[in-house]
Amino acid sequence: MDILVFSCGVTILLMLYSDLFYTTLSTNGAGVISGFISRNIWKIILFLKNKLKADLLKFGGIMILLSIFISWIMMAWAGYSLIYQLDPSNIFNTKSDAPASFWDKWYYAGYTLSTLGYGDFYVEKTGWKLFSVITSLSGLSIVTIAITYLIQVISSEIAQRQLALHISTFGQSSEEILINILKENGSVNLQSQFESISLQVLSHSQHMLAYPVIHYFHASKLRDSAAINLAILDEALSILLIVQTKEEFNSNVKYTSLRKSLTVYLQTMEDGEFVKPANIAPAIPDLTALLKLEAFEVPTANLIKRGYDSLEYRRKIWKSIIEHNGRNWNDLYIRRNKKSLDIENV
Repeated sequence: MDILVFSCGVTILLMLYSDLFYTTLSTNGAGVISGFISRNIWKIILFLKNKLKADLLKFGGIMILLSIFISWIMMAWAGYSLIYQLDPSNIFNTKSDAPASFWDKWYYAGYTLSTLGYGDFYVEKTGWKLFSVITSLSGLSIVTIAITYLIQVISSEIAQRQLALHISTFGQSSEEILINILKENGSVNLQSQFESISLQVLSHSQHMLAYPVIHYFHASKLRDSAAINLAILDEALSILLIVQTKEEFNSNVKYTSLRKSLTVYLQTMEDGEFVKPANIAPAIPDLTALLKLEAFEVPTANLIKRGYDSLEYRRKIWKSIIEHNGRNWNDLYIRRNKKSLDIENV
């Protein structure tokens, strides 16, 4: 029986450390346990959000992080406690010198992990004394690694919001972004801005892979949402690829690098199993007002349909990302007009 309990303890610790090190030190996503916790807590939050009509999403990221940290601590406590059960005469009560009971050893393992060291119990054998030192160092290491991981996640979340705000300065809709691109018409500043955003998107993609939990940090405001603003930007570039601009509006600005960066982001989201393509692609946007601008050649309806048909799978992934973020595709078209804080046209 003692061997069986000991084996359970070893198994729990192996699961703990494989998940801890893979999640915090690997750049390939979360461990099995952390991933399971993240996905299921987010599903529960989405369910409650729809049922209660409450804004619970903004608490999702921190709730998931805390749940992961608590699971690591509880697994460590359980694993070490069960290992101490192997030897009935390894831990003794300081006052009575009686051997520690099953639950006494849980108590001993708990305060040893926390490095508190109350002194209620003592260890008699050298091997178990060394193991107690390992237990104490393990508790300290888990807390240190968790705090370091938390700092990295917060830094990535800030970078994610900076990316969203950077894109929103170009416009709050695909149409606004296109109009501003045409106004710049090939300026060096525009090319520089695109290159900057391209690098930010690539960095964001790698952060999503290294710290998947940032996917669950929900921005309450649309302007702060990376998913929304990235989708808006990609839709704008799609229009430029589908609809031809007149020769005098053609510029030397290259969108290829930015478009490829967005493609890398989509591939990261799909390969990392964050999302699966939606069953139905978003509807083709109404381009009537946009095509009235003198910059565009008026395309046929058939040409527009063929263009969007070729982007169907891409737009299905975008739709899935938006919905998994707790939002709706129509959020891309919500006007966010507020009173201007600057001179008009600045």
